Amino acid sequence: MKKQLLEELSVELEDERIAEFTGDTDKNERERLKARFNADPAMEPLRILLCTDAAREGINLQHRCYDLFHFDLPWNPSRLEQRNGRIDRRLQPNPDVYCRYFTYKHRPSDRILAALVRKTERINRELGEVGSVIETEIEKRFKTGITRENMDRLEQDLESESYLEAQRLKEELLIAPEKHKRLRKLESELQSIARRLEQSKLQKNVAPNALQAVFLNALEKMHVDIGPKQINQENGVDVIALDPESPGFSNADWTPVFDQLRERPRNKDETVAEYRQNAPVKRVSFSPVKDGDRLQTGIEHLHLEHRLVRRLLAQFDAQGFRSRLERTAVLQTAIERPRVVLLIRLTLYAKGANRLHSEIIPVAASVNQKGVTPLKFEGQTASEVYRNLQEAIQSSSRPDEPICDEYRKRASADAQFLRDIAEQQARENEQNVRRELTEIGEAQARSLKLLLEQQRDRIIEQQGAVQQEFDFSEQEREQRRLDKLNWENRLQELDIEIESEPELVRQKHIVSARRIEPVGIVYLLPEKLS
Repeated sequence: MKKQLLEELSVELEDERIAEFTGDTDKNERERLKARFNADPAMEPLRILLCTDAAREGINLQHRCYDLFHFDLPWNPSRLEQRNGRIDRRLQPNPDVYCRYFTYKHRPSDRILAALVRKTERINRELGEVGSVIETEIEKRFKTGITRENMDRLEQDLESESYLEAQRLKEELLIAPEKHKRLRKLESELQSIARRLEQSKLQKNVAPNALQAVFLNALEKMHVDIGPKQINQENGVDVIALDPESPGFSNADWTPVFDQLRERPRNKDETVAEYRQNAPVKRVSFSPVKDGDRLQTGIEHLHLEHRLVRRLLAQFDAQGFRSRLERTAVLQTAIERPRVVLLIRLTLYAKGANRLHSEIIPVAASVNQKGVTPLKFEGQTASEVYRNLQEAIQSSSRPDEPICDEYRKRASADAQFLRDIAEQQARENEQNVRRELTEIGEAQARSLKLLLEQQRDRIIEQQGAVQQEFDFSEQEREQRRLDKLNWENRLQELDIEIESEPELVRQKHIVSARRIEPVGIVYLLPEKLS
């Protein structure tokens, strides 16, 4: 197919604008092709990707492509939708997506195809989806192929109003109750997710500007200089340029992190050194930067779980507890009486030192000349102090230096007095977290097993699906054989994964180590000191 296309376009075989995605394309090359095809044309020339059936799922190509051409067609509508779904999906910036198939006026089988398209479109209009009854019926009727003897009957069946109505009624009886149930469940889940998102924003303060401030602070502690020239505004968003050669990133552990941030994947004939020299690191931002409706590919959108952010904050944590960082803060805010909050960190790890959970536990107390008096952890007064602390972080003033010195001198004794209470609270929290992690591990293991089983069953079902195809050459038939072999290999992998992967997920949620450590102490003083 590629050779024929190149001949028709009168271009060389090595032309980088065209590539192939087939059953014998290895995983690394698949990722490279996907990245090249989705990249800005100014950066990557690849614009035409010739795919066999190996690309019907598991690859997203919607970022810059909105045209798909079928050179063969499965009679199974779901399998056809899988193919179309490579570009017709979320984050497709173009309002219209075109999925085309070449028909021939005098080819008899195209009469059946046209009837099938009309039937599928009507089913979608009336039912909202092509259900299992109709799909199974279509599969059954085309199992023996299209012959001159059965062509007229097949076309009449597909066009028949009575046939369509009978199948539609069967489908409604089967899918209507289940469809309404699914819709109710999805609506409930969306509402729950929205509530949790708002709660997280309030509790964790992970707004983009707050996360960016922490990110820049962590860079400063690592001696990575970010000057004014490295932060630019684009569409109202701060865009930050990082220098991988900065002394703060001299640790070799940073090398793979920055390799994942480069503007393009490494070429086959490119050494690692050449790749790092020729492929710049993307700039980063904490809010999406768009060019019209499309995300700018040269800017990486960072979030709390992004590898760069997690790696940087982990490095910051490690440096912070090895060095003598200032851990005492004295703030003036809108509060009537002096309060103090001891902050202690609870961290739980799985095997391999993988961090499972980390939280900051605050313990509030009232302040007097002799010492501190702990406030009930879940009491109303303590909750008010925690709110005051959050407000003070956003907006507060600093007392005169003599007052700050006075409280710094007593900080060690006050922290020691409150530490046992904080650690007791941490142990109680730990028990709850362990239970939650076990439940999460079990739920994720069940979900993963179901997902893998569904994928296996789908491949088994589609392996025998009827396929309409042109008069393929020997080379193209060999490629189809490789595609089938690829899916057979995937089935073998799935059988192993169904047994092993869910258990690995469970193990990843088992706590094997814990750490409780003080983070700092914050004094909140009234704005008007007596």
